[in-house]
Amino acid sequence: WPQWRPELAIALFASTMVLLFLPKLLSILLIWCKGTKEYGGFWRVTLSLLLEVLFSVLLAPVRMLFHTVFVVSAFLGWEVVWNSPQRDDDSTSWGEAFKRHGSQLLLGLVWAVGMAWLDLRFLFWLAPIVFSLILSPFVSVISSRATVGLRTKRWKLFLIPEEYSPPQVLVDTDRFLEMNRQRSLDDGFMHAVFNPSFNALATAMATARHRASKVLEIARDRHVEQALNETPEKLNRDRRLVLLSDPVTMARLHFRVWNSPERYSSWVSYYEGIKLNPLALRKPDAASQ
Repeated sequence: WPQWRPELAIALFASTMVLLFLPKLLSILLIWCKGTKEYGGFWRVTLSLLLEVLFSVLLAPVRMLFHTVFVVSAFLGWEVVWNSPQRDDDSTSWGEAFKRHGSQLLLGLVWAVGMAWLDLRFLFWLAPIVFSLILSPFVSVISSRATVGLRTKRWKLFLIPEEYSPPQVLVDTDRFLEMNRQRSLDDGFMHAVFNPSFNALATAMATARHRASKVLEIARDRHVEQALNETPEKLNRDRRLVLLSDPVTMARLHFRVWNSPERYSSWVSYYEGIKLNPLALRKPDAASQ
């Protein structure tokens, strides 16, 4: 030991490459035949394929290790925590990357040094794995940055037909999102409490129902009293969401602050210091509907 069987190694390598790359090759051939304009053109779609292959090679060993840890942990009875993945566009910090991938980087370094000491030819065959592990923290940080995706979009890489010619529903969605950003409110909760128009909208959109129940009435009165007995600054996000979820509670808050402004002067003074976006109450233009 070790025994070197090049014919078996080549057969295994070739069969693996066929399984991995044949679907990609057939896909790019189909696009070439049908037309590449909607994918950014011939050269861009080809470059996109090559970059996607490179990225897949870099990610595959990392996923292999994570999945192995999950499976082994389940067999050993260890607690496996699978939290909901992050869905916003925050990038991965360097500290987080090295915390999650530091052991993989160390494994890749030890593996590479061991193979180089044993036989450089082994290192050549294992290069896609060991160097992917070594680069895993760097790939994690760079690939998490939204600027990278936006830059490739400007260069028309990884383009799909829906980006080249967006469906009307996506065009409308982008337009309405931009309109909402322009009409965003500073402290919308306070506007929903004081402004009659926003209060009507908030009560109409609330998730709770107008059910008659003594328990519900007691809970609603308690929420209203607790909120009004404090200053608005002390109401955290969770408590505001509880109030916003109930149309009856929001209607009672609106009635109380308007009916007794002297009693709830802290709320009134706080609301008076909030500027109202003049576009917020503006009706949509006919062209944008």
